[in-house]
Parts: sequence; structure tokens; C-alpha cells
Amino acid sequence: MYRHIFMNKWVLGGIGFLILLSIACVVWYQHDIADEKKAAAEAEELLRQSEIAKKVSNADSRAEQAADETTAESTTPTAEKQKFDTTAEVEKDGILNETDAILTQQTQEADKEVRVSPYGFGPYPKLPPGFPENYWDTRSKNKEAELLGRVQIKLIEQGKNVLGASMQNGLVYPSIPGTIYVEWDGVGTERYVAGILGDPFTIYSIPGYSPGLKLTEKDIPAGIEVINYPNGGIDPYQFLGLKE
Repeated sequence: MYRHIFMNKWVLGGIGFLILLSIACVVWYQHDIADEKKAAAEAEELLRQSEIAKKVSNADSRAEQAADETTAESTTPTAEKQKFDTTAEVEKDGILNETDAILTQQTQEADKEVRVSPYGFGPYPKLPPGFPENYWDTRSKNKEAELLGRVQIKLIEQGKNVLGASMQNGLVYPSIPGTIYVEWDGVGTERYVAGILGDPFTIYSIPGYSPGLKLTEKDIPAGIEVINYPNGGIDPYQFLGLKE
């Protein structure tokens, strides 16, 4: 009987130990699981916050990009408009300047075209190359000077190498290189130069020539064309087709 009781005590003790052990395991498991759950929850919270921060960052980036695009879109037309306005203004100024230049040139040409002789000789002829622009300003003050200028220009237009001209007794004697006009005076059978006109360089190229010194016909080189004065003179009114 006692043996059975003893045996029962050991059995009961074992059972009790097992129960205590089971309870301890359960408590330990619960405690261990609680720590893991807490760590998992904390990790999950960190992950969630990271995702939220990433979404916010992406949203900010998209907003900033949209703002940049909006700024670029709003700025570009303004810049292009300013460029267009500036270009248009430059083109406008260029056109105005060119127009003014054309009008000025036309006015100057018109002034030249409408300029006429104060002596009733009509419009002035066009000046040949090399003539000064104020040529007619200096010639218009004297009727004879204007006639000389008109005859000289017409001869140049005909291809003559005219360097100048002089007027004697209403006739024009053009100065042409290599040509002189000589008035002779005879003494016996010898002829002397009583007067001479023409190109000064040709006259002074005659050996021994000086004003007041009598030259004979033999003193004039053969290469110089001698025209007996008053022959060779040009009637300016007849030559130019003008009325006196």
C-alpha cells in the first residue's frame, strides 16, 4: 500500500514537473515570440516610412520638373518674342535707312538732272570721268566759260583728247596734245611766229621757245601739227546747236 502511495508521489511529482516545464516553455516561447514580433513590427514600420519618404521624394521631383517645364514654356515664348521684336526692329531700321538713302540719291540725281544753264543753254551735260563734281558751279558764273566747258565735253564724247580750251574772237580753240595754232608774220621769204595757241606742254616743248622770242617756221619740230590761225576755231553755238 505504501509502495503504491510512494509510487504515486513520484508519478505526481513527475507530472507536476512536466506541467511546470510546459508552463515555463510556454512563457519563454511567448516572451521570445513577442520580441520577434516587436522587431518585425519595427522593421515593417521602417520599411513603410521608407516607402512613404520615397513616394514623397518622387512627388517632389515630378512637381519640380513640372515647374521647370512650366517656367521654360513661359520663358521661351517671351525670349522668342523679344528676339522677333528686336529682329523686326532692326529690319525696319534697315529698310528705313535704305529707303532714305535711295530717296536721297534720287533727290541728288534729280537735282543734277534739273540743273540748267542760267544763260538759256538748257540742262548741263553729264560730266566725263575725272571732272570735279562742282565743275558747273565754277563755269556757270561766266557765259564764255560755260560755252568752253560744253565744247570741251562734247569733243571728249567724240573721242578727242582735249585738255582744255580757249576762246578768241568768239571761236573756241581746244587744247590738244601735239597741236598748236600759229599766227604767222612774214619778213621777206621767212615766216615768223606772231601768235601761238594750244596745249602749253606742246608749245614749251619747242626747242628755244620763250614768250617774246621770235620763232621761225623751221624752229617747230616736224612732230607737232601746226594749224594756221584763225583756222581751226570752233563756233560754239553752231557746234552745240544753241541759239545765241
